[in-house]
Amino acid sequence: MNLINPQAIIDQMEGVVEIKSYLNKIKIIKNLYLKGANTASEICSEVGISLPTVNSLLNDLMNSGEIIKQGRAESQGGRKPDLYRLAEDAFYVLSVDLSKFTMNLGLYSCHNTLAFPKESHKIVLNNEKETFDQICDLIEQYLQKSEIPSEKVIAIGVSMPGLVDAVGGVNYTYLRFGRKTLLENFEARFAKKIFLENDARA
Repeated sequence: MNLINPQAIIDQMEGVVEIKSYLNKIKIIKNLYLKGANTASEICSEVGISLPTVNSLLNDLMNSGEIIKQGRAESQGGRKPDLYRLAEDAFYVLSVDLSKFTMNLGLYSCHNTLAFPKESHKIVLNNEKETFDQICDLIEQYLQKSEIPSEKVIAIGVSMPGLVDAVGGVNYTYLRFGRKTLLENFEARFAKKIFLENDARA
């Protein structure tokens, strides 16, 4: 299941039923990401989807590899319900921590565990496009070494010093070049969702 750009996926769909099914799957994945593990009935009440639909979508997500069963939950009586959780490799998020002279990279699974050893590189932040290209090249090399499929890395979080407008995607202190915002430049380079934040807030 493609989670990198949901809107682009939806734009390619024709039927309302297909779109609704895709959106409901995203709701279930988000629920399990936040809860860690959950039963079908709890997902039903928390997400607002009927139980038969939840069961059907859970089966689809297990077949596509995003979700697995994790034993059974406690029961107040009767048969213990199945517990579901995200598979370890359901998706990954890349953390890019920039300082004035260093870049630290870390790749994390959907369980917030480190999926590939961290790397640290020396850089010098400025407003040159060459510096931006150097940062992107190092990120690409790191992702390639991890051997994790590109489509599994659904987002990149970038924390950096300077006066950062996270909503507008602009750093008014560093990596200002050309007409596009820093966020637009990162998204154009990696074709993934980018989250830009000041390092004091990240």
